[in-house]
Amino acid sequence: MLGDVMKMAMALLVVSLLTVSALKDRFFARAPSGAAPAPAPAVTPAAAPTRSKWGQVELAPDALSQYHAQVEIDGARIEALVDTGASHVFLKAEDARLLNIDPPASAYTGRSQTANGVARFAPVRLRAVRIGDIVVYDVEAAVAEPGRTPLTLLGMSFLKKLSNFQVADGRFVMRQ
Repeated sequence: MLGDVMKMAMALLVVSLLTVSALKDRFFARAPSGAAPAPAPAVTPAAAPTRSKWGQVELAPDALSQYHAQVEIDGARIEALVDTGASHVFLKAEDARLLNIDPPASAYTGRSQTANGVARFAPVRLRAVRIGDIVVYDVEAAVAEPGRTPLTLLGMSFLKKLSNFQVADGRFVMRQ
């Protein structure tokens, strides 16, 4: 149990560091002296999964070479960033609420040190996670404390239940 909590804490730390780095690069870029300020970066919509055959999903990278997926969890759709460095599926609080998951304050028993201080999370289990024709059942997940993460991550608790996942020809390929 303590090992699982530590794994989730480490994954949350990695998520926080990646998030802070990405936000810093997006919002605090400086123009050279005397130059006009750079325009705000355009929000790039997530790439839609492309099925090449039953049980296989391919994701194209976004402008930052990250892989986003439209994920259906327990019947509701949300967007998630595929993160092989995250030990579990991590739901931002707002996405968890869309999924009718709203842990009470007492459920946030996991703790992790992040760039923004100590973050708490609530361990949960998801009945079914679907991307395209791929469906994975009984997936360990964590709900981040409200306001602590801007992204939902599709981590290893989902990916390790697949028969295979890899990057091929620049695309993230998942096979059930």
